[in-house]
Amino acid sequence: SDLVYLEKKPVAAHTKHVFKVLLEMIEEEGNRRQLLYDGIVLDSGCGTGRSTKILAKDIHPRSLVIGVDRSLARLTKTKENRGQIREAGDDHGTVYCHQISDNAYLVRAELVDFWRCCIEHGWTPISNFEDTLREDNCDDSNNNLQASGGCGGGTIKIEKHALKITHH
Repeated sequence: SDLVYLEKKPVAAHTKHVFKVLLEMIEEEGNRRQLLYDGIVLDSGCGTGRSTKILAKDIHPRSLVIGVDRSLARLTKTKENRGQIREAGDDHGTVYCHQISDNAYLVRAELVDFWRCCIEHGWTPISNFEDTLREDNCDDSNNNLQASGGCGGGTIKIEKHALKITHH
């Protein structure tokens, strides 16, 4: 079954690493600006990040909005998103995690693996998967973004999941 496959498949090293980088960036920004988020909006397959910016500014200005795409070419297609590429060395490869507004970030990651990291970190209310995926250790933090980390009095959850559908 699909669940057995997810249990056995390791999370990609670059996705684990970019998730850790994202957590550090969110915490740093939260500490610097004393931000409190109502929840998380995940923009899957965000491409150039245009939809992520709209979600963050116009639709969910009090939420943490994270745009995820696996294509570095799409993420860096716009001029303002270039120059944010870091070589992580060892087995992490190219890391792309870029803050595009006060409450929005773009990350290059495999979406299923990124979701697994979100589950591991406690960002999702999907309890039936949590115990199964706990051993993956997608981050080394305390499994909480507290008020000092910009997320309110405890762990925030993914409240919305945006998917862009295009017609060819």
